[in-house]
Order: sequence, then C-alpha cells, then structure tokens
Amino acid sequence: MVMSPNLSLTNDQREIILTMGRTIPESDVIVLSASSENHYDEMQAMFQNLHTVVYPNMANFTMVLFDIGLTKEQRSTVITFPVNFFKSIHEEQYLLCLETFDCTGMLTLCLYWASIVKARKCLVYQDVSVRWLNDFHITFDRANHYGHQMFLFKSSIRSTLIHRCSGIWKKIPARSCPTRSLKLPQCYTTQAMSVSNITMKNENYVVIFVISVLIVLVYIALSRNCAEIAHPTVKRTRKVAADETNLSSQSQATLIRQLTDLLLYRLSQPNNAEKILFTESCDTVASKSELGCTNYSCPRGINPDPGARVKSMVMSPNLSLTNDQREIILTMGRTIPESDVIVLSASSENHFDEMQAMFQNLHTVVYPNMANFTMVLFDIGLTKEQRSMTERNCKCHVVTFPVHLFKAYMKNNFCYAWKPLIVLASIVKARKYLVYQDASVRWLNDFHITFDRTNKYGHQMFRYRNSIRSTLNTYPQMFQFMEEDPCTFMPYPELHATSMLHKNDPLVVKTVLEPWARCALDETCMCPVEPSKSIVCKRDSFIQHRCHRFDQSAITLIMGKMYGDDIYRFLAPADAKSVSINQSQTSLIKELTNILLYRLSQPNDAEKIRHTESCDTVASKTEIACTNYSCPRGINPDAGARVRNMVMSPKFSLSTDQREMILTVGKTIPESKVIILSASSANHYAEMQAMFQNLHTVVYPNMASFTMVLFDIGLTRKQRSTVINF
Repeated sequence: MVMSPNLSLTNDQREIILTMGRTIPESDVIVLSASSENHYDEMQAMFQNLHTVVYPNMANFTMVLFDIGLTKEQRSTVITFPVNFFKSIHEEQYLLCLETFDCTGMLTLCLYWASIVKARKCLVYQDVSVRWLNDFHITFDRANHYGHQMFLFKSSIRSTLIHRCSGIWKKIPARSCPTRSLKLPQCYTTQAMSVSNITMKNENYVVIFVISVLIVLVYIALSRNCAEIAHPTVKRTRKVAADETNLSSQSQATLIRQLTDLLLYRLSQPNNAEKILFTESCDTVASKSELGCTNYSCPRGINPDPGARVKSMVMSPNLSLTNDQREIILTMGRTIPESDVIVLSASSENHFDEMQAMFQNLHTVVYPNMANFTMVLFDIGLTKEQRSMTERNCKCHVVTFPVHLFKAYMKNNFCYAWKPLIVLASIVKARKYLVYQDASVRWLNDFHITFDRTNKYGHQMFRYRNSIRSTLNTYPQMFQFMEEDPCTFMPYPELHATSMLHKNDPLVVKTVLEPWARCALDETCMCPVEPSKSIVCKRDSFIQHRCHRFDQSAITLIMGKMYGDDIYRFLAPADAKSVSINQSQTSLIKELTNILLYRLSQPNDAEKIRHTESCDTVASKTEIACTNYSCPRGINPDAGARVRNMVMSPKFSLSTDQREMILTVGKTIPESKVIILSASSANHYAEMQAMFQNLHTVVYPNMASFTMVLFDIGLTRKQRSTVINF
C-alpha cells in the first residue's frame, strides 16, 4: 500500500488536497459531510438527525460541511444550522482536485484527506443520507478499539467492484433492491443498529457510495492520528446509560457479544505478568496458611466461558445500576474537565498529612512527566482550612462528595462505599484511563510502565505479596449478594484497593466498575457490619470470613467473577518498580484504634479494678492505689487519642536504626504461632531449671506449633551447655 505508485500521493497532490482543509479547526473528532443542490432536502434531514441524536452526546468535535454545489439561497439557510465549519469548494478547486487524480467522481476522497489531518483522533464521514440511531456510540467506540468501522452491503447488492475506464464510472447494477427510496434495513448490514435510513436515489448513487467507502479505508489507514474516538460527556453517558438499561433483548445480545469480543481480544494479547494459580488442595492448606488454594469439593467454579461471564455481569440485577442510581453517581463528576487521563484520590480530615505527602510525590514524580491529565480530589471530610490550603497548592480539581444523596451508612468513611462511586463518576471524563490512589500511594520513576499497560489490558491492579485468599477477609453477606459460593473464590488472591488503574471503555465500565458501584449502594453488600467490629483480621486465624475489607473485598470478587483464572493478566507485574504503597502514620493509627476498640468490645470476665478512694485519705497510710481528684488531667478517655499519643510521641517511638538493631537480635528465631520467651543469668540458674521443669510437664505436652526462646543474659559456659540439653 505504501510503495505502490498507483496508491501513493505525490508531494504536489498532497499539498493541493491539504490546502482545501487548511482553515478547518483541529478537534478530537471531525464529523464530515458534503452536499450539492440536488441533495439539499436530504442534507436538512441529516442535520435534524445530528442535532437530536449526536450533537448532545458528543464532546470536542467539529462538524464540517463542504459545499459542492449548493445555491446561494440554500447555502444561506445551511449557515443557520450550528455547523462548526462551513467550506465552499470553488470550481477551480474542484477541477484542480479532479485533475490531480485524473478522474471524475473523486471529489469525496479529496474531502476525506483534506479533513482528517485536522482530526486529532478520528474522522466520521457520512453522506447526507445517513441517519444515526441512539446506539451510535457502540459503533464509535468500536472504532476506538479496531481503528475502522465500515458497513457492508448484503449479497443482494452486486455493485461492490467498480472500475474506472476512460474517465467513465462503470458499475454492476443492483438486482434485488428497488432503485428509488431504498431503505437501509432492506439491503444493508449494520453495526449494532447504529445507522439507518440511507436513501439511495438511483443505481449511480449506490455505486458512488460503495466505492467512496472502500477507498477511504486506505486513506484513513495512512493517518497516524486516527486512534481513538472522544469519550462521552456526563450528559451523553446518562442518555446512553438510560438507553442501555432499556435495550431490547436483541440489543442486549449485541452488547454482550461486543463486550465478549473485546474481552477475547484482551485475553489474546501477549502478557508478561506472572501467572498465578493456587492449585494446592485447601484440605492441606486452609487450616495452616492464608494462601490461596483450590477447594476441589466446591460445587462450582468460575465459568470458563468468557461470554457467559460477561452476560452474568451485565444481566444480574444485583450488579446493574438503575437509571436513577447511575444519574446520581454521574452527577458527582459533572464539573470535572475532560482529559486523556484522570488521576483520582480522596481525603478526609484525619488523612490530611498523608494527602500532603501524596501531592508532594505527584508534583515531583508524576506531574512533570505527564501531559493532558486532570488531578481530581474528592473531599470526604476535610476541614474548611484544610480544603482551602489544598485548593491553593494541589494543582488539582477539588470536588465535594455529596454524602447527603445516599443512605446513612455512607457517612461512615470506614465503609469505603464512597470509593467505587467516585471512580465511576470520574472515569467518564477520562478519554483514555483513570488512575485511582489512596493518600498512602507514592509513585516511583517508572510509573509510566504501569500506566501504559492500562491502555493495553484495560486494568492494572496490585496484589499483596503473600496473596491472602479473599474468602478469609470477606463476610458471607457479600457472597450472598453476588450469588456466589465462597469456596469458588478460595484460589483468588486479595487485591489492593489502595491503587488501581482502569481504562474508560464499555467492557471495564459495564462489567467491573458498575457492578462495584452497585455493591457500594447496598449496605448488605459493602458494609454489612459496623466497621469497628469487622475490620480486624486476626492473622493467626484461618477461619473463613474472619473479617471484612469492604471496597477491597468487592473489587476482588468482581474481578474474580469477570476474569476467573485469567485475573493475573490484569495485575501489574510483581517486578514493576512503579509504585510504593506505604502504611502512613495516619493509616497505622486508624488501624490500631480499630483493633483496640474491637478488643475493648469483647466480653471479659476479668475483675474490674478501679481505685476511686481519694488519695487525701489513703496515700499517707497505705500502698493501695487511689484517685487524686485535684490532678489537672487524667488519662484521655478517647481510645484513638491514646493510640495517637503512643505512636506519635518521639519519646515512645523507635528510630529506624534502633528498630533494626533490636530486630537483628531475634533474626535466628524460627516463626511459630506462639513464642514462649524467658531470659536467665548465672544467679537465676536454679530458678530457670525449675521453670523448665514446669514447662516440660504442664505446657509442652499441651501446646502445638510453639517455640521456646531463652535469652542468655549472663549464664556461665557450663550453665549454658546444660540449658541446651533441655
């Protein structure tokens, strides 16, 4: 195609053609048409269709109409349409273009080439006979994925091969279709019923339309800019979403087939992510480890059929948003400007310090190396002063999370139900992909590796190094809501919800992000138990449903349902040095406070000890504890404040060097469920022997998986040698 002299433009030819479009403004998308006097009525109907169906649901586009023979009166009425650009083809330009190709009837092709160079992404050409239907976005989005969307006549029209001979177009006439008022559904195969009512005045029109479509494919392929189609605005997305909710069964089937095709394409891509399959039987693993395993007695696994998985995600009432739910969510992001990439985070008052460190990282590592992106921060509880400072310094778009629009449990940030909602609200403004990060995330210099993989594979997720099986940290109510058996998910590792990247395309939105948001809107799914009672995961317990991880549990289950054993394909490679996820002091204090509150809530039969007698009467005559009622302050009754005081005080905190030195002392101690620890010197040797006698007879026989550790803090050589014999 590139080397053939008959298919290559000379410099002069190219320059002549490009001159025709030099005044067309650049846009993401160019919608192009042309009209002459005898097609004026059709052109009016075309604009009526564009105004009602396409214009309200597109962003960053230019409509270009070339005048190839309108009368002066017709042209004046056309200009009353809100056409972004109107271009006349003067007679000399028309002849010059035709002379360039030494043929007649090639004007349309000149217009294609003159216009597409002004499209940053794609050109949509339509004759005036074309009418787009509400589902036009399906075809437009397929262009984003496949590079072209062409339309084929059915076999009943035999005019697909056209030859030029001596300047005269020759054709094979259509046989089965009437020559006048030919309606598209009778003789035309459409993509997802997204275009209709192409009226063909005569056989000549059929021929010219077909040849123009076939030839333009070559020229569009030569354009380096035609890669993507503009993504919808919030308004368009609401309309599309509403349409999709009420799709006919035929349209539902079309959507599922298209999403399945996209899934199969992604699964076919070469991928260097490590394949993760936990095939060891849970009979041997589950009772002694957190690792994933396979329950071979489980009545069902993840469906191996990609199409069935897509259908399950799209058709399930529990995983689908209603029109009202979708509209409320998308309203949250209406003020976010469109960009190629949306970087998204959220913060409340207690994460303000972390958030500042996050922005420091973004400003130094990410911002200088990214173009055409918007940083969005959702305010989920900042103070007025914190928000004001953030807006001044963050170089970001700050949005208030409208908690009043949702049920009461949404006010508890520790349910994390806000996260799936802000992700869905924001991704519709990303022309390419969205990057979500908690305030604890710090990007490294190679962040672009992970970002670039998102565009190719659709997601980039992160997992814990130890691959904790998801059933340990997910309550049964979530499995019930998703109509799944917990044993099905035992092989699948828990995913991070602190950082994730998603591409804005129908497969990701319809099969992952909308189901995630749907779960967030139902308390029984996302937050079935008060967070302070469910957040603590006892690492030495391997019991199913030992705790609950809210948004993290939900995204893990949804990714598992959707991708099954192929889930590893959507994980960032373990060796990708692109991100560091830190447990900051704020996160640590929150987690420790939750653990403390949980422990304080447990039933306890220990005797309550509180010495309330005044020290004025007790202190001078006894050792017993008492209360000094004149003391200016007591122990802080706020559990969180007490934790914070212990963690943050310099006098109670170890430096890194101090901690490293201490931990070195125990480096040879083997791991066990229980460590029994003691120490002895020479003068306590006899006592130590009695202690071991007791341990051997009472404790050792009744304990499993423990290690007894004795630190020698001054034994003689002889004493030590006898200890080793124990």
